[in-house]
Amino acid sequence: MNEIRNGMYAFVIMPFSSKLDHTYKDLIRPAVTSCGIDCIRADEESQGHIHSQMLQRIFEAPVIIADITELNANVFYELGIAHSIGCKTVIICSSDFIQKVPFDIAPYRVFVYQESDSSNQYENIQTLALEIENVLKNQPEGIPNPVQDYLLSQSPVHSTTSIFINKLDSHSEEELIKNARNEIVFYGITANSFSDFFTGISETRDYHEEFNVRLCLLNPKVEDSWDFLYKILQKETGEPSLIEQRRKDDIQAQERAIRRLTYQVNNSQNLTISINYYDTPPIFWAYLVDQERLILGHLAMQRQSSRNFPVNIIIKDDLATKNLFVYYQALINSLIS
Repeated sequence: MNEIRNGMYAFVIMPFSSKLDHTYKDLIRPAVTSCGIDCIRADEESQGHIHSQMLQRIFEAPVIIADITELNANVFYELGIAHSIGCKTVIICSSDFIQKVPFDIAPYRVFVYQESDSSNQYENIQTLALEIENVLKNQPEGIPNPVQDYLLSQSPVHSTTSIFINKLDSHSEEELIKNARNEIVFYGITANSFSDFFTGISETRDYHEEFNVRLCLLNPKVEDSWDFLYKILQKETGEPSLIEQRRKDDIQAQERAIRRLTYQVNNSQNLTISINYYDTPPIFWAYLVDQERLILGHLAMQRQSSRNFPVNIIIKDDLATKNLFVYYQALINSLIS
């Protein structure tokens, strides 16, 4: 495969035809290179298996440009792969084919260019370059596509199959706690955000049947495990004293969360709480709701970012992920029993 400078490039998906070569050379490539990144198409690779190289480029490219002119089957196949894995895509199309864009992607943004009109070529290059820059600047949000829109529409609270989401937003986290029927287990570090949500919900909810709150939190006495959380921060600041203060603040937040939850439970009917601690360095955080729904996220070394990491929603009755659910369920339950 060709070497890419700094790993920044746009991978171009388009038909390999002499008719469209000028589009690539006179429009796409100038627009990409004006953004300060490399531009590559599958037929430009120096050696290797074209299909495996194509898939690798789709998975790794910071941005993908898909020219759907001529409605080429290979282009749509590759575009479908890019959409399914959440790649950042810019779709372009000749004005001669724009009326034939398939229904599935018709509602989405498509950059339209005119093949035979060279009078506006500079303007087209600038406009396409702006589209590419917007994608690169907004990597976390990405560009909407039918597959990702569907996945985002699947609620962590109500989905009947296991799903993968970009992050657990505060509204979904609150709904998750609110919809628990008889038990919620939180496995994490301080339970600070959980205590905020739960106390707010329990103040207005009547628990007519027994409801169990079970916490498994990082042991405040195991300094090595707390230090594990702050290694990157220490490298950036070079200030061990800041790490010590950070640990004190987090332990105080944990103590405060436990006090709030204990007070709320003691002043509510049918609520019980159990608090357990683990000693090992924290790798993930999780909710286990009614022993049926597992929300599993990975911890950022800089703690504030952990909720913005991708999250797995693993459903007990989903046969495709049943073994994974059983593994994490047993792990968490062993720590809270």
